[in-house]
Amino acid sequence: MSASTHTPRPAPSPWPRRLMLLTVALLGLTSAVYIMQALGSERQAFSKVSPWFTSAPTSSAWTPLRATDMLDVHAPARMDAVELLRDREFIALSQEGLELLAPEAPRPPGGHLPYLLRSLQLSRYLHEPQAYVSPAGDVWLRVEAVSRWPLPMQERPLILLLETPPKRVYVDAVVHHSRD
Repeated sequence: MSASTHTPRPAPSPWPRRLMLLTVALLGLTSAVYIMQALGSERQAFSKVSPWFTSAPTSSAWTPLRATDMLDVHAPARMDAVELLRDREFIALSQEGLELLAPEAPRPPGGHLPYLLRSLQLSRYLHEPQAYVSPAGDVWLRVEAVSRWPLPMQERPLILLLETPPKRVYVDAVVHHSRD
């Protein structure tokens, strides 16, 4: 018999396989991050959503209110006004109520009455809301901001001078994302 000269082959190194698995895992993770960013950019506009948020109404027949028909609630009375609106969308104000909540407000023009309504702000900085009225008497309050980060919604009571009481109040907020 002849002696065989069989030399054992060295076992393959596990490193190329591990390196390939690691590369595939990193590519998958990177893809998942990009997909989450693309899908989540709209859902992450707000870090806190207010119970006053109702989103935008569906009707398109809205008339903008003049800026002079929107009044801020005096800072010391703001928390009381928020509490008054806890369970209602709006409250009709008497002249005395208007003077308490907005002491420097001018007297409403003829045919207009003051109403305290729910609105929002999107950060500690005040962004001026836009107010619209529909032919049916609904009111839509909208505030917009630009930010790279999600913003908290905070309750902000506003006084509107209207010809008739609101039928329904819509409170909407939008964050436009900046890239830089």
